[in-house]
Amino acid sequence: MNVLLNLESLAPPLTGVGRYSLEILRGVTESKEVSRVYSFVHYHWVDPSDFVVTNSSQTLVAGKRKFQAVKDIIKKIPYAFQLKNNLDDLFFYRQSKKLKNCLYHETNYVCRPFPGPKVVTVHDLSHIHYPEYHPRDRVEWLNRGLRKTLENAEQIITVSRYIKDELVAMMRLDPQRVKHIPLGVNPEYRVRTGSEALPVLEKYNIHNLRYVLVVGTLEPRKNLQGLLEAYSRLTAEMRREHPLVIVGARGWRRSHFQPQMAALASRGEVLPLGYVPESDLPFIYAGAHGLAFPSIYEGFGLPPLEAMACGVPVLAGRSSSIPEVVGDAALLADPRDPDRLGQGLHRLLTDSEFRRQAASQGPIRARGFTWERCLQETLQVYARALES
Repeated sequence: MNVLLNLESLAPPLTGVGRYSLEILRGVTESKEVSRVYSFVHYHWVDPSDFVVTNSSQTLVAGKRKFQAVKDIIKKIPYAFQLKNNLDDLFFYRQSKKLKNCLYHETNYVCRPFPGPKVVTVHDLSHIHYPEYHPRDRVEWLNRGLRKTLENAEQIITVSRYIKDELVAMMRLDPQRVKHIPLGVNPEYRVRTGSEALPVLEKYNIHNLRYVLVVGTLEPRKNLQGLLEAYSRLTAEMRREHPLVIVGARGWRRSHFQPQMAALASRGEVLPLGYVPESDLPFIYAGAHGLAFPSIYEGFGLPPLEAMACGVPVLAGRSSSIPEVVGDAALLADPRDPDRLGQGLHRLLTDSEFRRQAASQGPIRARGFTWERCLQETLQVYARALES
């Protein structure tokens, strides 16, 4: 079979959808079941080998910046953004008609018009449940395009059973058309000795700290504000001993929690590292005393699983798909209740029995989630789409 992939989500900083898209690209490129891989950014054809080797090409970075500049101008013109999307769709359709015996897998919610079989991955429905957590143009784009995509796609993938159940119920879909395929953990995320992690930890000046790690884009949905409130309930001594190390790119509406974060940072209790290279992340995980993941809503939630693979104890929100992912190997707390989160943080840092169990059970739990399994089940979905 031939496969067509959209690589727009691979522009850095790489988020969850980008990580998923990259792993699918790597998998289909190496698969003996796939004859050829085509890829595009907006409606321009690109060479997929650039992305497999480098994670994301500089061409795409430059293209995204250029597109963002145009997008900012277009936003000021009524209906211009929708018109541009329509033109992109038209150009894409004209070019994609030339592809023969090809399946199109859209890894990012909304398919462009394509004359052949289509598979779409839906990561979550946060734009419906929490539209206030997204820029308005993204919510409008999803509201406009997702239902039509779900009607026309031969097969639909979700990244958790929780999202499959939501999608089937809310969109009234045939469950046979929807397959939940969990994400995987990269083998670089594993238990490491202190000496292995030391060079990277020294690079960020966190090598002498028993830090609590936070990983995720700085935006409201990740509930960093709730975590900061919970963290502030710990004693001053505990905060000095266990600073929050925050890894993540600047996101949308971060100004809501920026003052609180700045106040804690001024005392050395919060250390924002910003976006860090993918190659450094496994070592930063491995050096952590614990991971806090208080997200309110997630389609899957990779950071808890990556921390567990490294033998790091995890506190996560008891919401959406997260309990399905972490099982019994992590602490769970109501992410909307700062008191409960604070109690969870205290236990994460001080309960030696839990920490011992988490260090042994976490890697075992994480081993059940592999990108190889994700790819094989995705190829099976492709086969069903082609049959239909």
